[in-house]
Amino acid sequence: MPEKVSKVWYASANATNWTESTICKAKDLFYLAGLDKCIAKDDSVAIKIHCGEYNRTHCLRPEFVAAIVEEVKACGGRPFVTDTTTLTYHLYNNRCTGQMLVEGANRHGLNWASLQAPFVVADGFFGEDDLRVELPEANILKETYIGRGIYEADACINLAHAKGHPITAFGGVIKNFGIGAQSKRGKYQTHLAFWGDPEDAIGYPKVNKEGCQGQNCPYCKMCEDSCPEQAITVGADGVELDYSKCALCYSCQVTCMFTGMGGIGFRDDYFPLAQIAMADAALGCIKTFKPGKIGYMAYAVDMCPECDCFPWGGLPVATDVGVLASNDPVAIDAAICDLLDKAPIYPGGRAE
Repeated sequence: MPEKVSKVWYASANATNWTESTICKAKDLFYLAGLDKCIAKDDSVAIKIHCGEYNRTHCLRPEFVAAIVEEVKACGGRPFVTDTTTLTYHLYNNRCTGQMLVEGANRHGLNWASLQAPFVVADGFFGEDDLRVELPEANILKETYIGRGIYEADACINLAHAKGHPITAFGGVIKNFGIGAQSKRGKYQTHLAFWGDPEDAIGYPKVNKEGCQGQNCPYCKMCEDSCPEQAITVGADGVELDYSKCALCYSCQVTCMFTGMGGIGFRDDYFPLAQIAMADAALGCIKTFKPGKIGYMAYAVDMCPECDCFPWGGLPVATDVGVLASNDPVAIDAAICDLLDKAPIYPGGRAE
């Protein structure tokens, strides 16, 4: 039997007239890829995006999202734009409650005025409104938890922003489901936080005593304050972490990373396993929809090394690539990475 070949539709980011704008191309690709066939009249359609951290300057622009809202409506669907809350992550994260998530989305212009559709927090006020999905066929995870707003939707357009990521290396449509569709406890599962004993488990914070400046670190007080369970103590010799109190929220790791320090990080063997778990969790989200009810699109522009969950945006790694659409999440992510590899390096950026 010949292998099935999945199709990906692509349009360049370049334009020489108004009909070649990225918005016009995205609308064309929506139909060329057959995403309109995902939507029946009066379907509740989740448009899953990453709304971006507060002060992030390289996330999806409102018009990119509004373009897809307009086409979902034209197909007879009832669209809502959605994202989920995060783990605590760090001291000044703005997406760890539903209220703060909506405030941050509004700062990026993702609101009714710009989208002409509601912005809905899929997993509720504190990330606990979810439904369990069993994954007996998965590689690492055997269950995950999907935000109820996504779980209960009739159809979904996975609308990703292609970018880098410090854990998963690349963030596309798979990550948009594998992390972005998970509730708080789904994110705990995906991040492998519950695997093994605290001191040995891959998902628990790794203290790098040799990289910690202890009380000489300018952020030592912030490091202690970042932990909601008061499991962090910074002494003269460096960080001490009480694993019996650790709630696995990643605050300490990301606070240290975001401040540019090296006292708390991730175990080396964490990264490949976390990537596999992310793919497992993405499958969990896909299983909540009937076949043919999910379409995938991605804007490969403003592709920074950091994820949209970072409260800043570094220079992109490459010039803008364009917009893509497909019915296959693996094919579209692979296509983006292939195009990214061939794209010119962005001058002055980290890739250079």
